[in-house]
Amino acid sequence: MKQQVIFLKELERLKRSSSMEQETGVETSSEIQMHHTQQKCCEPWPAVFSLPDFPPELNESLQRKDPSFKKKEKSHLRSLLIQVLFDSITKYTWYPSHKIYTDVLGSLIKRFPFLKDTSPSGHDTLLHCLRNKFKKERIPLVHSSAVQEMKKKFGVKRNALDISVSDGLVSEEEQTKRCKTANFPVLLCTDNPVSTQSQEIILNLENIGEDQLSFQEHITVINAELRKR
Repeated sequence: MKQQVIFLKELERLKRSSSMEQETGVETSSEIQMHHTQQKCCEPWPAVFSLPDFPPELNESLQRKDPSFKKKEKSHLRSLLIQVLFDSITKYTWYPSHKIYTDVLGSLIKRFPFLKDTSPSGHDTLLHCLRNKFKKERIPLVHSSAVQEMKKKFGVKRNALDISVSDGLVSEEEQTKRCKTANFPVLLCTDNPVSTQSQEIILNLENIGEDQLSFQEHITVINAELRKR
């Protein structure tokens, strides 16, 4: 009986040890991936974007104007196209600005006009797919040490406006007015369920290749995740 107890204790210890090693391995993998990406992202965005070389399957489908690219339901070819564009953009940044999206999709539509949708830009559908792809792929990197370093590097401390807003010293109408005057994203001026830590960081949008629209989308995703907790 005593030997069985000892055996069970040793088995539990080994299980815990194995679990910790797996967690450490995942975190290290994420950090390595982000570090490698940061090194590649040092390249500046080109003045004229050139589309990447497409895989044979994708290229043939584009040449024959396969209708699957414009299906409302999920499409293998469209997913493959988005993956290729995603891989091409991440050579420069994981946080593309509206200009970067426009450069890439504009070049794509110019070469393959049949991909145009009915939106004014002609590529709103593909833009939505590509943005969602980036949001999904960035999730595993959120807690890596490399990302925390990026926050320290590109984050700035709160100014007097932020302190007075978080402490409730100004009205909602007044804080919105001040934010607009200071050219801050309006989303930061609303009563969103963000943590105090999140409120203490105002991102320098230009330094991280963002614009106001893409920044607001990131905040929306963060708020949604916080509400799940």
